[in-house]
Amino acid sequence: VAYLIIALIGTYFFIGKGDALFAKSENENEPIKTEQILTDKDYFEKGQSFFNQSNFTDAISQYNEAIRLYPKYTDAFVARGASKANAGQYEGAILDYRKAEELGYTKSILYSNYGIAYYRLKKTDSAKKYFEQALNM
Repeated sequence: VAYLIIALIGTYFFIGKGDALFAKSENENEPIKTEQILTDKDYFEKGQSFFNQSNFTDAISQYNEAIRLYPKYTDAFVARGASKANAGQYEGAILDYRKAEELGYTKSILYSNYGIAYYRLKKTDSAKKYFEQALNM
């Protein structure tokens, strides 16, 4: 009898109906939802979306996750720095720009962003230096 029960259960699963015992969906034609694993690029894109909505706090959180997953993500450091600057965290922004530069990021936007952060901190000599560097690229 036990063998018969095991055989019936095995057949039930084999023809595709047994999985309904474990994974239920509201609609049997709808796929079962699973938790998606996000990549560093996914977090970066979410950060960009928040940034574009001027939601700098959530943007910073998303960039943090991107950097956690890929610690050499220069675009994420620059974007997080820009978010921090827009949130008034100029020293933090400068640290992020410095890290991006240490990792090899050399685009003019970086130096322009440096200049803005230093200007907001009323460090005009440093601001001028970085603005000139951005213009000379």
